[in-house]
Amino acid sequence: MHRTLKVLKVALIVLVLLVVGLRLVLSPLVRSLANKMLPEALGTEASLGDLRFGFLRGYTGLRDLRIGQPKGFDAEDKDLFRFSSFEAKVKPGTLRSGTLEVERLEVKDLYVHVIRDKEGRLNVEQLGAGEKAAPEEKKPEVKTEEAARPIRIKLLAVRNGIIKYTDYSLSENPVRVNLADLDFEVKDLLVDATTDASAVEPAIVSLVGRLKQEGLPDGRLGLSARVGPVGDELPAVNAAVRLVGFDLTPFESLVPPATLTLLGGKGLDFTADIGVKADLLDVKGAVEMAGGSRFPFRVGGTPKKPEFDTSSVLFGTFGRLSGVMSGTAADAMETGKAAAGAVADEAGALAGSALRTIGGLGRAMKSTAKAGIKGDLKEAGGALVEGVGSAASEAKDAVTDTAAAAKEGLAESTEALTGAAALDAWRQATDTRWEAAWSAAREQVAKAPFPPSREAVSP
Repeated sequence: MHRTLKVLKVALIVLVLLVVGLRLVLSPLVRSLANKMLPEALGTEASLGDLRFGFLRGYTGLRDLRIGQPKGFDAEDKDLFRFSSFEAKVKPGTLRSGTLEVERLEVKDLYVHVIRDKEGRLNVEQLGAGEKAAPEEKKPEVKTEEAARPIRIKLLAVRNGIIKYTDYSLSENPVRVNLADLDFEVKDLLVDATTDASAVEPAIVSLVGRLKQEGLPDGRLGLSARVGPVGDELPAVNAAVRLVGFDLTPFESLVPPATLTLLGGKGLDFTADIGVKADLLDVKGAVEMAGGSRFPFRVGGTPKKPEFDTSSVLFGTFGRLSGVMSGTAADAMETGKAAAGAVADEAGALAGSALRTIGGLGRAMKSTAKAGIKGDLKEAGGALVEGVGSAASEAKDAVTDTAAAAKEGLAESTEALTGAAALDAWRQATDTRWEAAWSAAREQVAKAPFPPSREAVSP
């Protein structure tokens, strides 16, 4: 017996030494291979700082991964993607059978910079875009369906992230969107096509970040959600999205002055409460302008066949137009001769073109929503800018005979109608509005029926 124990001890020591040796040998070997293969595969600079294994603990870690910008996109920023660390930890006892339990997938200091050039090409599309061998003809394979093992992810997180988007194709000056201080967290996510959403507790999702706006207070972005099991179909989701303090000033080159007048300000807050699953889509929300205008919207139907209710948008637009026209006299008195000439003298013509303007805004909202559901950001942005610009043009063309004079006058009257002092106060109150909006978002998600049902959808 004593001899057997001695042999077992020696075997255990040898096993530990082998594991440690493999770790010491494999880490630099894999790192060396990665630093050779990544640049070749991606067609740009790429490097991996370190790789760590913990076989007995089910742990893998990467350090300082970097992917450079492809050629032609590296003038202002050398990095497309990087992070300081990525850690994955799996419960070893679940590797062979049953539900695979992933204890942690965590990325720290994530940085992503997506760029679209003047020709409309995206930098991410150029990765690995070198010469590719012609695809070989594949013989049809007979696949045997095997039930995928359920996976439970206890924590999926991104800490201290930065996501940038720069677009040179929309105007002479690049359009920039910069989301910083990003924290994204998913707790207890189940990946299993066979589990009914009503039979298990949903995953809890949270995303918060700051929208960096050069020379202006940061905007705030938040998403709170509950998500059912992820399978072959769209999972059941209850979500609330809040965007507070989004300032249109950096995007003035894309938005005609007449549109700002029509909308009622250069700043906006956005809210959307969402219920979705394979056979249900219910979105209720609103855009609230710094000048006080409110444009509610509603989308129903299903994810494959969304139904857009534009009546609320049109009502809000008509209310804004009525406010512009009824308040013209007072605004003219307060803002002086220049603004009065641009607004008061043209109020009658603006009223005459109200129906055409409202129709254009309705079409813009519908096109933008369709593109957003498809996930095409460029199409969504283009639809919104083009549609709203067209609607504003209807009003603008009706209220002026001299385009240049109208542009200058409307630009001045925009400040009058929204109020520069009021806009500054709105900007400074961003954090206060954010606290209230974020609290309401989390409360909305917590109390909403889960999974969402058509019976629970309010009219």
